[in-house]
Amino acid sequence: MPLEECYCQILGINPYKENEYDERKLDGIIKKASDRWAKESTNIDDNVRLTASKRIEMQSDIADAMLEPESRRKEFEEGRRRLKSKLMPLLKKCIIMEDGRIYAFPKAVNDQLAKIGWDGITSEDVPEILDLQEGRPEPPISSNVSSSFNYIQNVKASTPAEALNSLIANPKLKIQCHRLTDTSGVSSVKGAMAECYTRLGFVKLTDFPEQNTYIECLRKLKALSDDELESLIKYSRCYRDLMPAMDALMGECAYITRDQIDGLLPSTIDPDMAIPILESFCYKKSIGANFSKKESSLVRCPFCLSLLKGGDDAMVCPNCGMAIRAKCPRCKKIQDCTNKVCISCGFDFVKDTERARRLAVSFRTNLKKGNVRAARADLAAIKDSYSENIKVETLEYELQRCSEDLDQYSTAATKAYKNGRYYAALRAFNDLSKKYPEVLPNNPELDTMRRSAEDCFELAQESCLAANKTTDKKEKLDLYIKAAEHCMDHPAARLFLRDYPPQGVTDCEAVATKTGTIMIKFTPPADSKGVSYCIYRGTEIPAPTEDTDPFEVISKHKAETGYEDKTVESGVKYHYILCSRRWGVLSRPMQHIGPVVAFENVKKVSLDSTEEGFHISFERPPRAYAVRISRCLKGDEENCTDIDVGDKNECDDFCLVGNVYIYYFWTEYKVGNVIESSA
Repeated sequence: MPLEECYCQILGINPYKENEYDERKLDGIIKKASDRWAKESTNIDDNVRLTASKRIEMQSDIADAMLEPESRRKEFEEGRRRLKSKLMPLLKKCIIMEDGRIYAFPKAVNDQLAKIGWDGITSEDVPEILDLQEGRPEPPISSNVSSSFNYIQNVKASTPAEALNSLIANPKLKIQCHRLTDTSGVSSVKGAMAECYTRLGFVKLTDFPEQNTYIECLRKLKALSDDELESLIKYSRCYRDLMPAMDALMGECAYITRDQIDGLLPSTIDPDMAIPILESFCYKKSIGANFSKKESSLVRCPFCLSLLKGGDDAMVCPNCGMAIRAKCPRCKKIQDCTNKVCISCGFDFVKDTERARRLAVSFRTNLKKGNVRAARADLAAIKDSYSENIKVETLEYELQRCSEDLDQYSTAATKAYKNGRYYAALRAFNDLSKKYPEVLPNNPELDTMRRSAEDCFELAQESCLAANKTTDKKEKLDLYIKAAEHCMDHPAARLFLRDYPPQGVTDCEAVATKTGTIMIKFTPPADSKGVSYCIYRGTEIPAPTEDTDPFEVISKHKAETGYEDKTVESGVKYHYILCSRRWGVLSRPMQHIGPVVAFENVKKVSLDSTEEGFHISFERPPRAYAVRISRCLKGDEENCTDIDVGDKNECDDFCLVGNVYIYYFWTEYKVGNVIESSA
């Protein structure tokens, strides 16, 4: 379709109301237009007659396009694009408020509609199309204050102080009052106002011809509340200081930007008051201006020629989807999309973009191999120069996922290795190498563990093969024990040795200590040769197997003195499972202890003397529900007084001089639905 023709415009259809036009209604519109064109084809005006003849020739194409559903959808879409483009110049006859709202000047909408000549589009349709606000902007002051300001201007003054000073300075009035200044507040203005108003009532009109005008002004000012008078004082001072800026705006012909407005503001003026005043002034005088921080210039798309809102954020044409501006990936300079080289830093949009693509390929290749360090270097180079070419957030997410995956594999392998489960460690290392082939070659520590686990497994494998060949039961047992000593989780050794589990521990107990830890004690079995003792911990009862990593493994020597769990959280229920382990096989049955709860009391208690008693401070345990303090006299411990602490970690206690006091601290914990205390 030629650029100047649009079927929606030809038929006088509003493309933004597509749902209101069904096939029957469109058919009627086309027939009605055809009748009109037939009449106009005989018009004496050459232009009207020629246009009507062209429309008659297009009638068949118009009907085919508007009555077929898919074609009609495209026509309405094209109509919306074309209509918005024709209305865009209207934005030059608007003011954009500081908050981004747009108000068109009176009659500007109707004038633009008359220019584009699009039947079916009314002034009520335009605000929705261009996101305009209806009506006029709210004034920066109330109507009462605005009316009072007009009265001040009637006496040729700019502020209430100027109006009153003109009366005070008049020798005929003989007003005994100090002159006001710009710093004079509401009370000073009201005092001067009362003096002036009283004196004006005794002056003859022949001595002071402006008497009535001033009396009307003062009456209006006296009717204001204190808040309204304060608002008037601030507004009038700001308006007076803005008069040079207003004169400059009146002389401007082009659309005014926020930078130009800021350049007109005096350095001492309050922008929160000045900007609303200038907004109201520009609207009243029909001066096109943008008060928002966002750039709002208009540009023309080089591809579809539509007029669009410009600014740094206008990167893509909303009508045709083509890029109209580009941001340099290196220096972030916004510029024309047709530039081959950045106008600021010389970035080559073709060659350097290809380098960015190669870096992205290298990044993902390194991730697949598990070479995180190299991938991180690639990402740093991309961030430095090519962040606009490639979505850095996506690459950062991929790097994070890969790092977490590697940590999971590495942690599993390292933990199994350190616990002597070399078969499990070897499987984890093999899985890691299969998924990330370059991790172990680039990590000597992990590779050393893998080789060591492999050697231990091979030694265990040799013993198991030898055990499988012998028929001597004792020799077979010794060989499998030897295999387990090399690799405790060797499958063949473990399967055989499960028939020879160690004896279990007895007399198990777990006791919470006053320091907030849990002491675990038990009696080792009589046959403790080659036996270690495994402790499993959980907030629920653990169900460990030979493949479960113990919370702690202790030797026979440590078992004699007991094990102190110093990593518990106060107020949390813990369950412990205790068992013996030999040759990688756990004893049966296992011993369960719990639930056990440790309570930690307050720490770092200090009592500092004050004039009236003591200032008490302490450190509250992290999971404490509450802290209570009670106090008694020494020798009278049965009569205690509670001290209110609340949620604080300090308080003041008022005491009598010469007495000796004892303080008790009670730390409460919420265990389930029960409050328990530690004193």
